[in-house]
Amino acid sequence: TLFMTIFWGFHELSGSVITLFAARNVNLVWIDAAQTNALNSMWIIILSIPISLLWGYLSKKKKNPPTPYKFATGLALAGISFYVLALSGNSADESGMVPFSYLMIMYFLLSVGELFMSPVGLSKITDLSPKRIVAFMMGIWFLSSAYAFQVVGFIGKQLAIESTDINVGGLQTLNVYLGGFDLIAKYALGASVIVFILSPVLKRMMGNVH
Repeated sequence: TLFMTIFWGFHELSGSVITLFAARNVNLVWIDAAQTNALNSMWIIILSIPISLLWGYLSKKKKNPPTPYKFATGLALAGISFYVLALSGNSADESGMVPFSYLMIMYFLLSVGELFMSPVGLSKITDLSPKRIVAFMMGIWFLSSAYAFQVVGFIGKQLAIESTDINVGGLQTLNVYLGGFDLIAKYALGASVIVFILSPVLKRMMGNVH
């Protein structure tokens, strides 16, 4: 639940910091900044069945990775997704606007990470919890989303742009966002490394539950 809270904390930036970044620093043609939130849903719809089939295929081959490794991979993908945004500055034009493709790739990676963690975690909550407290443990799991918004609020304050100009953007905001995304990527990748290191121990604690 702790690492899921970290993941959701970064994931839910899509409704605040990433939307503002899209409005101020991304070349948008067919959609506006608020509509970029739908990219996550789009990728989830496209990728959910293929990834589900992948787990089934790997299970038949007895190569399905244990849950802790899936969590570590999901956090790593979240970190890489923000690193993609941090690198977008290399393609910025003279007015500080970056190509929309970076946002597409970022949401793709973040959505794959979500599919590696969220449905898998929900499944393991029911598998690992004593039957009499399954509902309680599910509540604890979903509470991670509530705590995640505290993380979102903290990060949002750190990346707030101090300006009286409602149309602030371009070069005025680009470096602030790029620096923030780079730092977020490092934290997510760091959390991923910790989970990878702890995975053998967590796997033993899970017993026969894969």
